[in-house]
Amino acid sequence: MIRLFFFFCFSFAAFSQKTTLPLPVNLNELSGLVFINDSILVGHNDGGDLPQLYFLNKAGQLLHTCAVSNAKNIDWEDICYDGKKYLYIGDIGNNNNNRKDLTIFQVNAQMALNHAEVESKSFQFIYPEQKAFPEEPKNRHFDAEALTFYNNQLYIFTKCRAEPWDGLSFVYQLSTDMVTQKAVALSPLYIGKTGWWQDAVTGADIQGNLCYILTYNRLIVYEINGATMKFIGRTYLDPITQKEAIAVNRLGEIIVGDEMSKMIGGGFLYLIENKWKK
Repeated sequence: MIRLFFFFCFSFAAFSQKTTLPLPVNLNELSGLVFINDSILVGHNDGGDLPQLYFLNKAGQLLHTCAVSNAKNIDWEDICYDGKKYLYIGDIGNNNNNRKDLTIFQVNAQMALNHAEVESKSFQFIYPEQKAFPEEPKNRHFDAEALTFYNNQLYIFTKCRAEPWDGLSFVYQLSTDMVTQKAVALSPLYIGKTGWWQDAVTGADIQGNLCYILTYNRLIVYEINGATMKFIGRTYLDPITQKEAIAVNRLGEIIVGDEMSKMIGGGFLYLIENKWKK
């Protein structure tokens, strides 16, 4: 097992919510979001929607929609970009810890931006540590809503569904090779023991040497130094909504998005001030 060590220190919150923008109605179940350049984002809905990508500007206006052929949206949870050519879509939602068909789809970003339909390639993967489908409650660490790209690899941060709650997010690495593979386990990331709304990981993005982790009500930031990640700050995002999407561009601009819920609201993009960008 490759070890990626996480160090923690206390810090005052260093972000503040700046602007709230409504999402297009097409994205009422926004689950993943990423920048493909400094001004254009691409997002997708959660499972149940067609396999489609939605391109937006930073004002939240819909620019273009592209269908992804050779793909199904069983439970699309996040999307990332390699900074050069490809988008990677994570069909990695696994609420009950019983899926055996977890899939990553690869899409040419420029083709998707300029065409109404684009072909995809894909590969499936497994978590070697999962021994049962579903796992017993205390071992349910194989649901995920966070996928990001860093240093030519894909990274998954899992969402804790353990009972009793242990506050851990398992961290896994995948290659971008289009072959069936075993996810490589790194050291787990301790998010906290407060519970579901504060400590369940719902999104992630890495820009430069900063890793941004999203939960339903806060943003947590780590600095990457080689094989280590050091906690450097957090901010609380009010109100608590179903925030499941985060994107950071090369300028350090942070956009967070949430699903629309009749009970708790949402359906917005939030522009977050980033004071950690060097």
